[in-house]
Amino acid sequence: MEHYIIDGPMDFLEKNPAVISLVGGGGKTTTMFALAEHYCRLGKRVLVTTTTHIGKPDRYYASDKKEVLQLWEQGHYAVVGQQEKKSGLPDKLKSLPEPELEMYMELADMVLIEADGAKCLPCKIPNQTEPVIPAACDLVIGVMGMSAWNQPVKTHCFRWEQVSSDLTERFADNDRITTELMAEILSSPNGTKKGAETRNYHVILNQCDTPERIRAAEEIREKLSQRGIRQVSLTCYKEKQGNL
Repeated sequence: MEHYIIDGPMDFLEKNPAVISLVGGGGKTTTMFALAEHYCRLGKRVLVTTTTHIGKPDRYYASDKKEVLQLWEQGHYAVVGQQEKKSGLPDKLKSLPEPELEMYMELADMVLIEADGAKCLPCKIPNQTEPVIPAACDLVIGVMGMSAWNQPVKTHCFRWEQVSSDLTERFADNDRITTELMAEILSSPNGTKKGAETRNYHVILNQCDTPERIRAAEEIREKLSQRGIRQVSLTCYKEKQGNL
């Protein structure tokens, strides 16, 4: 399934930051692989990995340096991570030891890192140890799925019960996830923006696959602009309305 931009700037597609970390929920992994394909088309040596956990992909996984270099020579991106197998569960990759990750990062032109987990929920509040953003990261992409909009907080926001003090009042006043609450989470240094305070920060509002969700996302984008966050894109996976 391909990733399409509905509306909004993605300046980083041309600026080519060296290390991108994706955080939040509602489309991090798919966005990461869409970006990997984009940068491969530009002739970049793209490394895809995680500082937390991701599912092991069906293609382009590399178990060592030789396989990484082979994939790059063939024009593909390379996915690296420690294999983690648990009985009855899909294969997972977890973060590499830091020296090994640094070795691969030095070889790559572009590094894409899934730096957060949301248990497949579209909205996420990080706990004290999340996200796991490497020091070398120069761009953080905060992703939120519009399927969270107008849905119960308790069923659609991961770690909602661990909200930080600057978000607690907002959560207490809302049984459902409003556009205002989504903007608060995305802009809070204790929400999706955690770890991005001194880095470039871009928001992707994903799952914009109905007119109602697009209108709600446009409201969120306006609220974020009022908070000084102007790099906000709307995306979906269903109908081709632009290219990534």
